[in-house]
Amino acid sequence: MNDLEEIYYKVSKPNGWDFYTGPTINYRKNIGGTVRVKDYDTPAVLYSSSVIHASREPLQALAYGKIPCSLYRVAGKPVVKDTDTYGFKELKVLEEVTDLDAAFGFKYNESVNPVNPCDIIP
Repeated sequence: MNDLEEIYYKVSKPNGWDFYTGPTINYRKNIGGTVRVKDYDTPAVLYSSSVIHASREPLQALAYGKIPCSLYRVAGKPVVKDTDTYGFKELKVLEEVTDLDAAFGFKYNESVNPVNPCDIIP
């Protein structure tokens, strides 16, 4: 990892495919490698297809995805940023985060499989 690169978090579909680009970027298949935006253009526009999005904290990253999801620790140098999301030309996919309860700070597995209280027999 380059000294200028920092750690960020990226949320994707449960199968590793990016929520926004669909079948273009698969983070799970690229663990240990680098993913690049297909249509990078300057100046980079944060909320567009010209950058890959990631956030400093897992819960911030979840705000730009949805449940169910998978979570990845990534590294890169942002080319554009906002208060809680960053845009990248490319990201190194370091690892998949498997303990989503700890990463998000809530019971992720329960949120994915909710129980209808009306179905509980007292």
